[in-house]
Amino acid sequence: MTWADLALSVGALALMLMAPGYALARAFRVSVWPSLAVSPVLGLGLVAIVAHLFRPLGIAWSPVSWAAAAAIITLIGAGTAVLRGEVRRPAWRESAPGFALVVGTVVSAAIQGWTLLRALVVPNAVPVGWDGIYHLSGIRAVIETGNASISAMSRLYQDATVSYPSGFHALGALVPWLGADAAANAVIILSLCLILPLGIAGLALAAFPEHPTVALLAPITGAWLITLPAVLFGYRTALPAALGAALVPAFLCLVWVAVYPRIRWSLLIPLGIATLGLAYAQPATVVGAGLMALPAIVSAAIGPLASVARSRRWKTAFAIGVGAGLVASLIAAVLAHPRVQAVANYPRGTTGADDWERFTFVLTDESTLVGAGWEPWILPMLLIIGAVFALVQRSSRAVLGAWIVAATLTVGAMKVEWWGSVFTGFFYNDFPRILALVAGPMGVLSGAGVALIGLAIHRIVQRRLKAPALVSTAAGLLAVSLVVYWAWDATGQFRDEQKKAGLEYKYFTPNSGWMRTVVSSWDEIEFIRETSAALPDDAVIVGNPLSGTTFFYALGGVDAYPKAINTYRAGTAEHSLVRNFHDYLEDPAVCDAVRELGATHVYLKPVDYAEGINSDQGRPGFFDVPRDGLTPYAMYSDEVGLWTIDACD
Repeated sequence: MTWADLALSVGALALMLMAPGYALARAFRVSVWPSLAVSPVLGLGLVAIVAHLFRPLGIAWSPVSWAAAAAIITLIGAGTAVLRGEVRRPAWRESAPGFALVVGTVVSAAIQGWTLLRALVVPNAVPVGWDGIYHLSGIRAVIETGNASISAMSRLYQDATVSYPSGFHALGALVPWLGADAAANAVIILSLCLILPLGIAGLALAAFPEHPTVALLAPITGAWLITLPAVLFGYRTALPAALGAALVPAFLCLVWVAVYPRIRWSLLIPLGIATLGLAYAQPATVVGAGLMALPAIVSAAIGPLASVARSRRWKTAFAIGVGAGLVASLIAAVLAHPRVQAVANYPRGTTGADDWERFTFVLTDESTLVGAGWEPWILPMLLIIGAVFALVQRSSRAVLGAWIVAATLTVGAMKVEWWGSVFTGFFYNDFPRILALVAGPMGVLSGAGVALIGLAIHRIVQRRLKAPALVSTAAGLLAVSLVVYWAWDATGQFRDEQKKAGLEYKYFTPNSGWMRTVVSSWDEIEFIRETSAALPDDAVIVGNPLSGTTFFYALGGVDAYPKAINTYRAGTAEHSLVRNFHDYLEDPAVCDAVRELGATHVYLKPVDYAEGINSDQGRPGFFDVPRDGLTPYAMYSDEVGLWTIDACD
């Protein structure tokens, strides 16, 4: 596999996701460039709907089935847009926003892509660690079963009924020819290089409609934020949460389009579909994005509500009051539900000595432990300048409000116990999961800060020096270019090494060397791939999930148990083997479990190779296993290899 293969697959995935989303937005009379920006989140919402319709209809989820559904949706949306007179040649006034959005997205994509290219090394780099393995197996489960609904992950739990957000896995399954590893990387690249910068640019257009320069700069300045690429996609490998965070700017863009300059009730349907898209990626993201949207919704509603009050339309006012009361009661009931209260004060250690230190983490987007390597005051400075610029109109002030909401939630999550813990508990009080949501507002505000510097220079040259328009414009552009270059240089190429280090921490590549994790080296991963290809179709492998067994399923497509870490449940055959396989010569129940699973092979390693301290105590069954009833099938080393199970025939 080559990078060109992966790039073409990312392009195909982008088309399959964005075309129906764009057509839907245009059908609801969203203008051209905002439609492009919101198309990924609308597209994922449509994926969620279709995936759950396919399930009862017996239609398998695949590139062909989704492409057919997406083509129908796109044709219906395009036809509706034509009938409503939405398809026309853009006027020259619309060209500047489009140019800004496209160029800003391309530059940001190049910055993020360069980091990814160097961190992943090869297109099929493998995310390891607990979450990474789970999500690789999740993609394999969707490919294998053709089920992309929220029950898709049941395959990882010996087909017990489980509900889990499967948006990331459904997208990965749309490029099955790549394999689960490269398919996961395709979704990651799509998220960082297209979905995120496009959403930030769209939000900037909606917030600063008179200043398209902000849309050009916002995705570029947003590229120096590290929490999403380095922590969620890297250290945490919390891939669904990362996809959800990348979609938030597009969702906020759609909210801004729906409420500014006036409320457009017709966009409630697209907003509902976009909300489904966020929930399908990661439900907690809906909570964060919904709270961040409140400043825009409230500011847009104040005018109409004041008009109702001034006109003394008491019946209308009463109806609004009743509706608001019902909504408030519903929200209060949901938040008071025992299952929701259970997530509040989710146990986790606090971060930061005091609120000021926690706030500085938010200001500088400093959430990793790899060292700053940059001038931390640059980002807050541009953020503050942009916040001043944002005060000029309602739509931009609401972006500042969204940033304040996200910053408050992040600081609260660092404290763990605070008045808003019922909200941060949805994110496990894991503050990087919330800080990643700041990317949209922070990118827009810091981009606005750079734009304001350029605008100020332009005005000074034009008015004070009486220079011609061409000269003053050139001066403004030069000032913007110098500020961006200065920030680029002072932040170490927009913190490139930090982002690269975060990704390298959890991705196995040919350059990784020896690691004490689920596999010890890239050579072992290649051994698992080659051995999987040579195994018969009816092979079933068992082994310690922390010792690489899960990769036979995720990477090789060979049935294996457990299929992910900690997906086995008490009372199941999987659990019995994880605890007791080493007794297979003495305990008939072990062979009963082997026969129940149809296991034919076992992957064995000494305890030194297993990830985590005392793995042999928590999962002792596959350590100190006697070899009397086993035959070597393929050996990676003297101590590590795949054995045929003979004793349970």
